[in-house]
Amino acid sequence: MAMDELEARQNQLAFFKVHNYLKAYKRARYYLMNSCLGFISEFPGSKLYYLSLKCIKKYNVSMKNDGFKTWVKVWIVKFNPKVWLFIKKLK
Repeated sequence: MAMDELEARQNQLAFFKVHNYLKAYKRARYYLMNSCLGFISEFPGSKLYYLSLKCIKKYNVSMKNDGFKTWVKVWIVKFNPKVWLFIKKLK
Protein backbone atom coordinates (compact mmCIF):
# COMPACT_ATOMS: atom_id res chain seq x y z
CA MET A 1 0.00 0.00 0.00
CA ALA A 2 2.79 2.44 0.84
CA MET A 3 4.55 1.67 -2.43
CA ASP A 4 1.33 2.51 -4.28
CA GLU A 5 1.10 5.81 -2.42
CA LEU A 6 4.64 6.72 -3.43
CA GLU A 7 4.03 5.77 -7.06
CA ALA A 8 0.70 7.64 -7.19
CA ARG A 9 2.30 10.79 -5.77
CA GLN A 10 5.09 10.61 -8.36
CA ASN A 11 2.53 10.25 -11.16
CA GLN A 12 0.67 13.24 -9.74
CA LEU A 13 3.89 15.28 -9.76
CA ALA A 14 4.52 14.38 -13.38
CA PHE A 15 0.98 15.46 -14.32
CA PHE A 16 1.31 18.80 -12.52
CA LYS A 17 4.67 19.48 -14.14
CA VAL A 18 3.43 18.67 -17.66
CA HIS A 19 0.37 20.91 -17.29
CA ASN A 20 2.35 23.68 -15.58
CA TYR A 21 0.41 23.67 -12.29
CA LEU A 22 3.31 25.10 -10.28
CA LYS A 23 1.50 25.74 -6.99
CA ALA A 24 -0.02 22.26 -6.97
CA TYR A 25 3.37 20.78 -7.95
CA LYS A 26 5.10 22.45 -4.99
CA ARG A 27 2.41 21.25 -2.57
CA ALA A 28 2.47 17.69 -3.91
CA ARG A 29 6.27 17.66 -3.75
CA TYR A 30 6.13 18.74 -0.10
CA TYR A 31 3.61 16.02 0.79
CA LEU A 32 5.68 13.43 -1.07
CA MET A 33 8.71 14.42 0.99
CA ASN A 34 6.71 14.16 4.24
CA SER A 35 5.42 10.73 3.20
CA CYS A 36 8.98 9.66 2.47
CA LEU A 37 10.08 10.75 5.95
CA GLY A 38 7.36 8.52 7.38
CA PHE A 39 8.34 5.59 5.17
CA ILE A 40 11.95 5.87 6.30
CA SER A 41 10.83 5.61 9.91
CA GLU A 42 8.37 2.74 9.35
CA PHE A 43 10.21 0.51 6.86
CA PRO A 44 13.97 0.62 7.51
CA GLY A 45 15.96 -1.62 5.17
CA SER A 46 13.17 -2.20 2.64
CA LYS A 47 12.97 -1.21 -1.01
CA LEU A 48 10.56 1.56 -0.01
CA TYR A 49 13.18 2.87 2.44
CA TYR A 50 15.76 3.26 -0.33
CA LEU A 51 13.29 4.83 -2.76
CA SER A 52 12.28 7.31 -0.06
CA LEU A 53 15.91 8.18 0.65
CA LYS A 54 16.48 8.80 -3.03
CA CYS A 55 13.45 11.09 -3.16
CA ILE A 56 14.50 13.07 -0.09
CA LYS A 57 18.07 13.51 -1.33
CA LYS A 58 16.68 15.12 -4.50
CA TYR A 59 14.41 17.46 -2.54
CA ASN A 60 15.69 21.03 -2.17
CA VAL A 61 14.42 22.07 1.22
CA SER A 62 13.82 25.74 1.92
CA MET A 63 13.40 27.12 5.42
CA LYS A 64 11.15 29.86 4.04
CA ASN A 65 8.75 27.54 2.17
CA ASP A 66 8.91 24.39 4.29
CA GLY A 67 9.47 25.69 7.79
CA PHE A 68 12.19 25.11 10.34
CA LYS A 69 11.02 21.68 11.57
CA THR A 70 10.86 20.24 8.08
CA TRP A 71 14.21 21.77 7.20
CA VAL A 72 15.81 20.08 10.24
CA LYS A 73 14.19 16.71 9.49
CA VAL A 74 15.33 16.70 5.87
CA TRP A 75 18.80 17.90 6.81
CA ILE A 76 19.18 15.05 9.34
CA VAL A 77 18.02 12.44 6.81
CA LYS A 78 20.34 13.82 4.13
CA PHE A 79 23.25 13.88 6.60
CA ASN A 80 22.72 10.36 7.99
CA PRO A 81 19.41 8.44 7.84
CA LYS A 82 20.46 6.23 10.76
CA VAL A 83 20.50 9.28 13.03
CA TRP A 84 16.89 9.95 12.00
CA LEU A 85 15.93 6.36 12.85
CA PHE A 86 17.66 6.67 16.22
CA ILE A 87 15.78 9.89 17.02
CA LYS A 88 12.46 8.30 16.02
CA LYS A 89 13.14 5.31 18.32
CA LEU A 90 13.73 7.68 21.25
CA LYS A 91 10.23 9.14 20.93
